[in-house]
Amino acid sequence: MTVVVLAVNFMGAVFVGGTDNLLQYGAGIALPIAALGLFIGLRAWSIKLEKETAASSEGWKSKSGARTASQEGEQ
Repeated sequence: MTVVVLAVNFMGAVFVGGTDNLLQYGAGIALPIAALGLFIGLRAWSIKLEKETAASSEGWKSKSGARTASQEGEQ
């Protein structure tokens, strides 16, 4: 939602011609959009890595000889 508001604000400034330093104004809007994109991407990467680490540690525990709940129920 924030990205849409910033983009509409910038497009309004372009069409109206209200700013003399359009490059600086555009960069001031582009940097927060890029930062939000980077934050969301890193958060998704972190969650994916955490899930993969948890899954691999579960596999390591069952291979190490420790009895899992399903193995306990079989006996």
